[in-house]
This record gives sequence, structure tokens and C-alpha cells, in this order.
Amino acid sequence: MNLLKDACLSFARDRFDIFKSLSKHDVQTVVEIGCPNLFPKAVSSAKRLRAYVRLDEGDVCSACNLRGSCDRAYMILKESEAVARTVDIVRILLFYAVDPLVVSGGVKPPGRELVETSARNLLSDLITLSETSPAPAPPKPAMKFPHEKEQSQEFMDDKFSPEMKRGDWMCPKCNFMNFARNIRCLKCNEDGPKRVGADVEMKKGDWVCPQCNFMNFARNIRCLKCRAEGPKRVDADVEIKKGDWNCPQCGFMNFASNTKCLRCRGLRPKRQLNPGEWECTKCDFLNYKRNKVCLKCNTERPKEVASQYEE
Repeated sequence: MNLLKDACLSFARDRFDIFKSLSKHDVQTVVEIGCPNLFPKAVSSAKRLRAYVRLDEGDVCSACNLRGSCDRAYMILKESEAVARTVDIVRILLFYAVDPLVVSGGVKPPGRELVETSARNLLSDLITLSETSPAPAPPKPAMKFPHEKEQSQEFMDDKFSPEMKRGDWMCPKCNFMNFARNIRCLKCNEDGPKRVGADVEMKKGDWVCPQCNFMNFARNIRCLKCRAEGPKRVDADVEIKKGDWNCPQCGFMNFASNTKCLRCRGLRPKRQLNPGEWECTKCDFLNYKRNKVCLKCNTERPKEVASQYEE
């Protein structure tokens, strides 16, 4: 694995010029469901890629299954650190390739098929672009940060030596490290220690699946592990803000900025606007009537909306 990893990362650093030739749609699909794991390099790369495709970091972190254990959730990178490169997408693809679910063929979470399809597309594009000649006058690569070591252990150290936090536990059967919220090992499905349940912080509305005992967030209407229906009371505990919408196909609650359902990719139903409110023609963000420019992308308010507001 080290031989493959070193070759991929070396290629990515040498061919920083081909990053902008990759499909933005595929890059977005790979990172819009969250980070592949909590290793610092993976989180940083995923955040840079989301900034590149202009995804809202707050929306992604809110829907991510790892948010309860991530100490960098909702954090926005500084402008000097947010420049995405070829090595970022290659690193994310490598982490997905060694994911225990991929290796073991276990049950995959919703939307994972779309991620794997886009990952294959990106790998195919990288192979094709690798056969092209570098640009005659390529721009200088982004400055390497001191914390990014170039030793061969970069990837594997992150994978096999993660920082364990309170409540995390090692599986006694396969030695896989599990987060505190996991009551069974994600790799071999072995039961975890009984003490783990006391260390998991459940917020209002969160629920434990009666079939597989997996802890789900309040917004999940089905168990993310076994797809069993959640308790009816959960819906009343979920705080739906203005603009948020329930998917008419699968019932999943989505944030206002999502034009497609994060679970089944169904289109958002037409929004009901109050007098004077307007949707940005560029990013589809819902703005209040007092906003002269879009709060998300700074696009000017359409003239017809402006005239109605003046009247």
C-alpha cells in the first residue's frame, strides 16, 4: 500500500496543473457528504475541495455522521490555506480506497454509490490527464505548509495512528479503532465494551435504533446502519429553520441551501416565498426582501424584485 500511496501523492504534487481539468461535479459529489474520516490531512483536504466547489461548510458538517467526534466541524479555513490542489483530491480518493467498508464489502451508508461512481470518474480522468504533457508555463505550486511532511509515512501514519479521544475503543477481535458512539465494531461487527454507551453524548431528539442499537441524530428518519424506521416522536424534536424542506420522495429533512435531497438526490420542491423575498439567480440562496445583494455570493438582486420592493 505504501508503494501505491507514495506514487499517487508524488504524481499529484508534480502535476498540480491538471487539478482544474477535473470535473467539478464529481469533486463536489465526493466531498459534499462530509469527510471520509477524522484524520487531520483528510479533513483539511476535504475542506479545501469544498471551498473550491463553493459548498457551504456549515451545511455539510451538519449532515456529516462524524460531526459529533470532529473537533474541526464548521471550521472555515483561512484564505491562504483554502487553495485546493491535485494532491487534495488524490488524498481523499486514497482514503476511500482503504475504507474498511470498501475492503470488507460491508453495508454502505446512503449516497455512497454516487460517491464511488464519481471517484471512478475522477480516477479515470487522472489517468487520462497523466498522459498529457505539463503546461509549458505552469503557475508555481501552492506553498507547502511546515506541518505537511513528505516522508513516506504521511498517509499510513495517519491511518494507523489516529488520536484516540475519551470513549473511543479498540476492537478486541480485529484491533480496529472505533469512535465512542459505535456500540459495535465498524469493521467486524464485534460488540463493543458496555462502558462506551455512557461516554456518548446524545442531544435532544437523537435516538437509538431498536433493531441494531446504532445511535442516530435527530434529523434521521431511518437508521443509517440498518435502514429501520425511526420513532415517530423524532420528527417533533427536529428544529426546522426557515427554508429547510422535507424531501417528498424519502421524507429526509434538508437544509434550505440544498437544491437536491442529500439522501435520494430528489429535486427540492418549489419554495413558498413571502412578499419581497427572492432567490439568487446564481447560487439559489434565499434572501430577505431587505437584501440588495445575495448574502452568499454577493450577486445583485433581480430588477423585478427590486421594483416590487420599492412599490
